[in-house]
Amino acid sequence: MKAPALLKTLDDLMNQARHYAEFCLRKSGTMAPTLFLIGADGPMMFMPDQMTDESDKDNFANAARLVCIAHNASACVMALEA
Repeated sequence: MKAPALLKTLDDLMNQARHYAEFCLRKSGTMAPTLFLIGADGPMMFMPDQMTDESDKDNFANAARLVCIAHNASACVMALEA
């Protein structure tokens, strides 16, 4: 599967997240939680440093919210293992 060339819509972000998840899971069997967003300066990814306990998960969720606000996100997708 080929990654989308331009990320401009929510569907583009969904496809990018799917592509990234498939790549990570096929290559290493694991994937860190990742936020994909389209902000005022274009697309970006945000990943946590570590996720070892419940507090880290809460911190990542809060940081993801702040990143979306700071970059004036028009669309965002969070990809994670479930």
